Amino acid sequence: MSDWPPRAPRTLLVAALLAAVALAWNAKLLNDTLIHTDAIAPGDFFALWTFGQFALARPLAGIYDPAALHSFQMSFGVGDGIAAPYPYAPSFALLLAPFALLPLRAAYFAFVGLTLAAYLLAACGRSWRLMLATLILPTTAIGLATGQNGFLSAALLLGGLRLLPTRPVLAGILFGLLTYKPQLGLLVPVALLAGRHWRAIASACATALAGVLVIGLACGWRVWPAWIDALRGQASDYLTPAQKLGQIMPTIHAAVLNVGGGTLLAGAAQFVAFLAAAIIVWRYVKTLPVATFLATPYAFAYDLPMAASAALGYVQEKVTADKPFRLLEIAILAAAGAMPIALSSPGPFPAGPVTLVLLLLVMARR
Repeated sequence: MSDWPPRAPRTLLVAALLAAVALAWNAKLLNDTLIHTDAIAPGDFFALWTFGQFALARPLAGIYDPAALHSFQMSFGVGDGIAAPYPYAPSFALLLAPFALLPLRAAYFAFVGLTLAAYLLAACGRSWRLMLATLILPTTAIGLATGQNGFLSAALLLGGLRLLPTRPVLAGILFGLLTYKPQLGLLVPVALLAGRHWRAIASACATALAGVLVIGLACGWRVWPAWIDALRGQASDYLTPAQKLGQIMPTIHAAVLNVGGGTLLAGAAQFVAFLAAAIIVWRYVKTLPVATFLATPYAFAYDLPMAASAALGYVQEKVTADKPFRLLEIAILAAAGAMPIALSSPGPFPAGPVTLVLLLLVMARR
């Protein structure tokens, strides 16, 4: 009973039970957020839509002025609770601008539909079975419910990894585009240097530099120092003991704060986690989508599709090779798939980071 062959009845039964639990949780979440709701837009998407509106209507540097952005968002006649600051690089606002030309609900379906399709292609290739399993994952439901950019980030990172062996220049372009959310690309240089992917490195650097130049010329050079200043303010907002966000931020830094640790201890723990994650990625590049969440202090539950897809890819490799699972391995993989469920539960236990650490060790050992 220590080994669980992939096609054994008990293994298939456990897989079916896990899928049923995931589908039930997904159905409730999507019913509450997309169907029976009075919200003006699902999740955070109203904020994303207004970011695109701002890029079309105002000088882009002003998007980093919280008061100016808040006033602009209130001009759409919604409650104060929906407005949100803009935490991204300028490139993301420009990407959102075409969606802002659509009515809000249409923009939501267009943005989520396109980014979900890109994510499925990057994570699953042409495997319809893997696509079906990915759609069942609670992380996918979180992406639909929030209307956030987790699918986009996953498409860029996973797509870059998929293309790296055969089309390194295109892979580098995808990695370069991920700079819209640079905290999720901290370990990409480590992975590229470890594999001596010089063409991908050159392509990624050229893409990032081209973005800086084009945005500076088109939107004014003030936008870049405005973004840097905004990053400092956001760090003080989210990375301090006053913000115990461990339940929605699956990072080491947030977990330490959530259990009562101070900023110094959280920073030290995060630094150690970054070094450990970098060492593992240097040796095992396939662990990058999971190690990313141990390297960064700033990530949210809606960013997790890339990590969940890495776990699913690990399962697929073992099933294809007909290699048996261990019971502990099944438990860790199940916990990885159910991470959003654990993160939505109250309490100080750092379920997200603990699960990610265990998943990373399982993948590295493999």
